[in-house]
Amino acid sequence: IKIVSPHFDIIDFNMGCPAPHVTQQMACSALLQKPDLTRKIFRTMVEATKKPVTVKIRSGVDKPNRWQEISKIAEEEGLSMITLHPRTVKQGYSGKADWKLIKELKKTVSIPVCGNGDIETPEDAKRMLDETRCDFVMIGRAAAKNPFLFRQVNDFLEKGKYTPISSKRKMETFFKYLKYAKKYESIKISNIRMQAMNFSKGCKGGKKLRGDLIPIKDIDELDILMRNFYDEL
Repeated sequence: IKIVSPHFDIIDFNMGCPAPHVTQQMACSALLQKPDLTRKIFRTMVEATKKPVTVKIRSGVDKPNRWQEISKIAEEEGLSMITLHPRTVKQGYSGKADWKLIKELKKTVSIPVCGNGDIETPEDAKRMLDETRCDFVMIGRAAAKNPFLFRQVNDFLEKGKYTPISSKRKMETFFKYLKYAKKYESIKISNIRMQAMNFSKGCKGGKKLRGDLIPIKDIDELDILMRNFYDEL
């Protein structure tokens, strides 16, 4: 906390990741099973920084039965906000996020609540705010497919409309990403390939492109494939 505090506006503790290789180490969402340990972690974090400390949690491990206790602990230990992803760890990203739990959480605690889960469009963001009365929304996976989504959400909330992003613009943004990926060689080709697949969602011919991307193991080969795809848009 002391190392990262000078560089960021808030410190957000991730208790939402459901990945087995993480939870097997009693990290992230596995901590939902350890309220006493979680309390110690929260207290230590708050004491270590003057920056706001926040947390993201899931509703539970096997059942949605942990979020209330952990949320009250977060409030008692001085955290500044709680983000709830209303799926269990067991669910992963399957099924639907139960937004009713976000609404219940907003009634349960006095600190700000951030809603997360199944926000794919600006309309989804507004609907979550309206239905749950949460203070903020958090967007994860959908932003990987559409990095313009945050601007679109803000425009929709402020003006009631937003500008669709063309396939060409999405690809031009992908090439900016690719430039960074080439500069920082530690980025794995599998991650670059995943971003190419994400950016091509909704583009004409995108399904075929994603099939063509699967066997590619070289960044320059991927670059050529993506530029040919761009030229055909």
